[in-house]
Amino acid sequence: MLVLSRKTQEAVVIGGADGFHRLFKVKVLEIRGANVKLGFEVDPDVPVHRAEVWERILHATREEVERAKDRLDNTQATETTIHAEPVAVGV
Repeated sequence: MLVLSRKTQEAVVIGGADGFHRLFKVKVLEIRGANVKLGFEVDPDVPVHRAEVWERILHATREEVERAKDRLDNTQATETTIHAEPVAVGV
């Protein structure tokens, strides 16, 4: 983890250089006691979330992926049963 110190109105820029076209800029807008107000400038297609929101989204996405895998497995099992060839026993 990179740790940087910034004062009010100072910023950190990520990307925007050759080979990395997206720009992500974080600016310290205000410091009041233990609270820091940050401003974010990012490309419109880059989502920005508080960590606790991102974790909920990630958890929900993982659950949906698992449900989709289960549905796919069930569909494939059903198709396998439907398309199974009869087997002659004791002939």
